[in-house]
Amino acid sequence: VLAAEDKRFYHHPGLDTLAMLLAAWLNLKNGRIIRRGPTVTMQLARLNRGLSPGPRTLNRKFKEIWWAILIERHNTKEEILTEYLNRAPCGNLTEGFPAAARLYLEKSAADLSVAESAFLAALPASPGSLNPYKDPRPALARRPKAQYRMFSLDLCSPAEAERARME
Repeated sequence: VLAAEDKRFYHHPGLDTLAMLLAAWLNLKNGRIIRRGPTVTMQLARLNRGLSPGPRTLNRKFKEIWWAILIERHNTKEEILTEYLNRAPCGNLTEGFPAAARLYLEKSAADLSVAESAFLAALPASPGSLNPYKDPRPALARRPKAQYRMFSLDLCSPAEAERARME
């Protein structure tokens, strides 16, 4: 999940300024939103504070950032990540990766392969359009990016990366 969503999770205070600046630049350059740049903590803030659904405005983004900073001040990174992993929307009214692993892959999250983990990690980005029951191809298409990031961040070995690529 960190490889797919927030590779600098352990190095920022709830706001990844670099990712947000990159997202803003890409969005301005393309004239539309193609990247959002929220951190795992900002996504958790949105879940905790009832900040979604609703129109995406600058005011809402500032609230999200404020709550993310507060969450970071009062919780450890492990607590934040655990809560996000247990609450992330994964489509089909499924909340959290343990439930998504059971629903989509019929196994425990602890028993997932690297490829299966990468597949599930993509779902919270857009639970509706990445719904594996409607069409698994969009979610499967995001998997190689997450697998590559996992390997490049040393979160899996070269052998695991190759197995995941083949799977």
